[in-house]
Amino acid sequence: MLPSVPVMLWAGLILLVIVILLIDLFVVSKRNQAVPPKKALVMTGVFAALGLLFSLVIYEVYQHGLMGDAATTFAGKPMTGAAAVGEYLSVWVLEYSMSVDNLFVFTLVFAHFKVPAQHQHRVLFWGIMGALVFRALMIGTASSLVAAFQPVLIVFGLILLYTAYKMLTQDEHYDPSKSLALRAARLFLPVTDNLHGDRFFARHGLDDVWDKGHTGKPLKVGALMATPLFLVLCVVEATDIVFAVDSVPAAFGQSRTTFIIFAANVFAILGLRSLYFAIASLISAFRYLKIALAVVLIFIGIKMVLTPPLKFIPTGTDAAGNHTHWQGLHIETAWSLGVIGTCLLVGIGASLLRKEPESAPPAAQ
Repeated sequence: MLPSVPVMLWAGLILLVIVILLIDLFVVSKRNQAVPPKKALVMTGVFAALGLLFSLVIYEVYQHGLMGDAATTFAGKPMTGAAAVGEYLSVWVLEYSMSVDNLFVFTLVFAHFKVPAQHQHRVLFWGIMGALVFRALMIGTASSLVAAFQPVLIVFGLILLYTAYKMLTQDEHYDPSKSLALRAARLFLPVTDNLHGDRFFARHGLDDVWDKGHTGKPLKVGALMATPLFLVLCVVEATDIVFAVDSVPAAFGQSRTTFIIFAANVFAILGLRSLYFAIASLISAFRYLKIALAVVLIFIGIKMVLTPPLKFIPTGTDAAGNHTHWQGLHIETAWSLGVIGTCLLVGIGASLLRKEPESAPPAAQ
């Protein structure tokens, strides 16, 4: 699928992402300064507007047939501009909403490592850089698997159904100290005891003006050591990889076009950092959003399980008397987008309308 997409479109998207990241790093964000909620809210709106504006690019590209033989819908029909925009928006909204779980984990990680507010934006910036790379690799791999063996969508659908089951039945309490990435980093890298500003690495013996700790191993003066901030970055990257195992299959439940899926993921991830600073203190208030996401994953999971044509499932005979088999279930993108949007709006609305129950007095407890 990827080779048939014009190289200029991919190059243009990647160049646009690089420009946005450079502006964000060197113009908008200031080093060693906390991001105020008001500014974060404005930036969240800007990134959301960029994501919506890119849908116009998607429309023009597909409406004028610039994608060549890659311009087919999830149901195998010729892709029009409107159909392409529908798939893009459905993936974009889905990825954005699923990112809220990431934000909740980020708050726990920063609290566990006691990361000051003025250093959090640096960790999230480089975390987003890594997330873009990992998502590109996972989307490319998943696209190749689907192109080579379409029934792999059934596996993706089962993954989503299992994820939804866990979200509805398990009360997950994330413990950053048990992260595999954290344990691996501590195993292979010498780590300082204290933060060194917003630096990820420090030199042993040369930076002791900030750090009087030790790693328990003899080190030469000037040896490179990881700071706790680098450990936080490792946990953030590992968290995104874990969440991508769910979000990437979910994206393929809405579209089968690599360019659309990657573009939607890019603009959802780019707005993740500003969204964190905008709603970090309100994340716990969205108590019903996880239930809404679980319902969305159930819907997409069932759709993916029923999508591939399967020759071993007979459905009858045609007019010529030949045996027919299951051709797959195809739900229009507009209906899928409507289901996703409705579930998320109901989850958010219920969370805002119903407050947390007040705790009982100590004697009653």
